[in-house]
Amino acid sequence: LMFKKTQLERGFTWFEYGMLIWSKFRSPFSIVFSFVATHNHFVLDRGGKVFNRSAPVIKLSCEASEDDHLALLGILNSSTACFWMKQVFYPKASSAGDISLEKGKPEANRYEFAATGLAEFPLPFALRSPSSTRIAQLTREIDANANTLQSSLPDAILSNSPNYDLAN
Repeated sequence: LMFKKTQLERGFTWFEYGMLIWSKFRSPFSIVFSFVATHNHFVLDRGGKVFNRSAPVIKLSCEASEDDHLALLGILNSSTACFWMKQVFYPKASSAGDISLEKGKPEANRYEFAATGLAEFPLPFALRSPSSTRIAQLTREIDANANTLQSSLPDAILSNSPNYDLAN
């Protein structure tokens, strides 16, 4: 219910969005992470993708630059953030009832990283100072290396080939 009316009572079909918050679409950048994972895996999305609850999205203000996103991304992917997240979030039990499928291997535990818990992550003062540009620079270098690696994979090479037919 929204405004005490159902979707159909407001004149929408069952699959239409009832309310869009346009400010969330002003910035093309989003930081996306996996809802369930063994470690912290945050990714910068530069726009054009849709995510569901299994990949929550962090949206910064419209005024936030790409460097602001990269600085936050660098902190969230750090080993310190991973340590904090494993202290705050609980491991998910497997179907066997054991926390880890492989006994004695805590690194195999899968954690449920909820956005509400992540909001409590203590950001370092470095993100609010000029040193955040250094963090963003390091993250940008990692991003450039990942893009170079991605462009050298067989799929990327073949898709750029004039003789490559996607239909066959």
